[in-house]
Amino acid sequence: MFALARAGLPMASVYVDESFQPPDFQIEAMDRIQSACAGPGRLAIVLPPKHGKTRLVQEAVSWLIGNNPGKAITLVSDFEYGPKSVDIPVIRASQCVRERITGSMRFAALWKVALDRKVRNATHWETTAGGGLTVIRIGNTSRPCDYLFVDDPFSTFAKAQLASTREAVWQWFRTFVVTSVKPGGSVVGMVQTESD
Repeated sequence: MFALARAGLPMASVYVDESFQPPDFQIEAMDRIQSACAGPGRLAIVLPPKHGKTRLVQEAVSWLIGNNPGKAITLVSDFEYGPKSVDIPVIRASQCVRERITGSMRFAALWKVALDRKVRNATHWETTAGGGLTVIRIGNTSRPCDYLFVDDPFSTFAKAQLASTREAVWQWFRTFVVTSVKPGGSVVGMVQTESD
């Protein structure tokens, strides 16, 4: 079981969190994410709202950090900082992965990963192996990364409908990916459709 969980993203996700029972479309998405992250890879996953895009990113980040604690991951989304920043889905995903590393016996049974005590907040934490996760907003920059996940580049459907907003995000993305993703790195985009 341990070898299977280490090798495969879907199996590891279910092993680490026994309550997670992904439907077939999420298992297929995890298989595709795993293939894209074998790198260099590019992948876009398009799903309707409330179909678990951020959960897929969370599971992928857990698996990648477990297997590659020296790799840098950047998670990008369109969100606003504020008093309820802990309610932002990508920040919750970051916190969940960090909590798995520090407190999940099942995660520890698969992988030996430790957090650097000096760098461990909700939007940026590092492992003692030099990798880690950085969460940024669309339009910002980050340190070079091995894996880039874009989760909902538009926070609302109305924003996605504005041609000027779409063009600005596209230009930022092209510049950011060229300058921030290391050679051989992978990019996975999670995009929301309007509805079912």
